[in-house]
Amino acid sequence: LVFNCRPEWLPELTKYVQLFNLANNHTADQGFPEGITETRQHLQGAGVQYFGNYDPTVTDDICEVIALPVRLQKKTGQEEKGLLPVAFCSWHYFNFGRGPTADELTPVGRYASRMPVFAFIEMGNEYQSTASEAQRTVAHAVIDAGADFVMANNPHWVQNSEAYKGRLVVYSLG
Repeated sequence: LVFNCRPEWLPELTKYVQLFNLANNHTADQGFPEGITETRQHLQGAGVQYFGNYDPTVTDDICEVIALPVRLQKKTGQEEKGLLPVAFCSWHYFNFGRGPTADELTPVGRYASRMPVFAFIEMGNEYQSTASEAQRTVAHAVIDAGADFVMANNPHWVQNSEAYKGRLVVYSLG
């Protein structure tokens, strides 16, 4: 299967989506690395942010800091709008048959000491209703590195969730 989105659809799509995760097994469908370079150019041209890479060894692409809008409650009771920096980090392990290396987890630790880290992982066997031990091992390693939660995907079915060290892990949203 080859999945893509035609560039002329981006103006309409970006009315609703401002952040794209490129760490998945279909990012390479249009030819890697040329296809991902072209995808990034189209996303930059559309004025949206992206993070992640098909290849998890490209550690410079694992995390991207995103400024999320927040409302701050002041001691006076007044609210003020602000921006909260959050590191969005992502890995693709579906086609690799392995979990993260120490180098691939290093970016999480760099950000976790300064801001929240939201982790996204493409992993897991398709059409399984329960996460495998391998999925659990990968998710736990990412939490141990400092992520505040893990959202995984790939099985095409909803899978179980858990709290690991008080942090949410969702193994597949379906």
